[in-house]
Amino acid sequence: GGGASENDGSRSGGLSFATAQAATHGGAVEEGEANANTNGDGVGGAQKLSYKEQTFENAIIVPVVDLRDLRKLGWNGVPPKWRSTAWQMLLGYLPANASRRNRTLRRKRDEYRDAVSQHYDVPDESRTNMEQDTLR
Repeated sequence: GGGASENDGSRSGGLSFATAQAATHGGAVEEGEANANTNGDGVGGAQKLSYKEQTFENAIIVPVVDLRDLRKLGWNGVPPKWRSTAWQMLLGYLPANASRRNRTLRRKRDEYRDAVSQHYDVPDESRTNMEQDTLR
């Protein structure tokens, strides 16, 4: 029937939603937030997750995400709450291994910042006229 699957909650490894989401998104969890849940618009509360949201949560908050499972789950769309994280993992931007995500994200952001400064923080005098016109 339409009941919950046997795996609901069993793949989370005992992590709370806020802890897992913070780890996935590179943030920290404040005291008192660990058991809080939001409905996507920042309003706190104990709103029940849809079956699809719960399925994605269970797939993403594990220590190592099975990318084949995530790809199958995402075939019919990814809930907004998990869309960014799911796509970053599916595209290889974030590693499937949760313990490496923060370090990888930090490194990639540093690389981006360096590339921007290398290509855009250049004095106009050192650019050709064509480059100056392109950047205007």
